[in-house]
Amino acid sequence: MTGIAYSRKFTAALLVLTLGAGASVGLLTPAFAATPASSCTTPTFPRSTTATAGTNPRHVLTADLDGDGDTDVVAANLDGNSVTVLLNSGDGSFAAATTYTTDSLPVAVGSGDVDGDGTADLLVSSLNGDSVAVYRGGSEQLSLLTTLTADGAYDASVADLDDDGTADIAVAAGGAGQVVTFTGSCS
Repeated sequence: MTGIAYSRKFTAALLVLTLGAGASVGLLTPAFAATPASSCTTPTFPRSTTATAGTNPRHVLTADLDGDGDTDVVAANLDGNSVTVLLNSGDGSFAAATTYTTDSLPVAVGSGDVDGDGTADLLVSSLNGDSVAVYRGGSEQLSLLTTLTADGAYDASVADLDDDGTADIAVAAGGAGQVVTFTGSCS
């Protein structure tokens, strides 16, 4: 397998969503950030950053989408038919939010190295859009790689399911009561 699952840097954090119009995503960093998690018996989580997300964010993801080694935050905005990407500046603060339009009712976001370049790519599952949009990561601007069709796409995950060294995508297709797998190939 090549580059399907990786981690450049682990950062302990807790994300909290406040639901409603113009909602905010709060990133809480642990007080023991400089101490290995195994030696922390009583962690605390003081609020450190709040960033505005889109309308009615329902799902969050943390991943290094721009490939700079810092963990970024993505929120799926259920009523806004969009995702909000917050690129980490490296000190726990975030650059201005970037919003990407999605198909109808984005309910989940996921990540994995779909194109094999060593950086995380973004998957956006849209329930009413019956789709999973795959965005290429690796720079400050995401670009749409492809859109997969799955009836009532609820969630998606990346793995090398057939052991050929290429990423595949599994989708929970709630509308069809199925799990749909898309076998990846590289051209």
